[in-house]
Amino acid sequence: MGVKSVAAYRTGFDLDPARPSPERVTEAARRWFARGLAGPLQERLDADEMPLPDALRLARWAGRDDARRVHRLPGGPADDG
Repeated sequence: MGVKSVAAYRTGFDLDPARPSPERVTEAARRWFARGLAGPLQERLDADEMPLPDALRLARWAGRDDARRVHRLPGGPADDG
């Protein structure tokens, strides 16, 4: 089943075909990334498997690398040596 089929099933055929603005895409990606990373990090913190400073550092670097990859900016993981 493709994306269009799922979208039609969930929203009907009134799906706006216009591409969202870059700002809207970036904001959505930021929220999804935060939700996706927050759960596993919180589990590690709750189990005392990771101290908070390490969790924050991991989240910061993962976000940085992901943003650089998505926006094709220099300084991503491959550039760190």
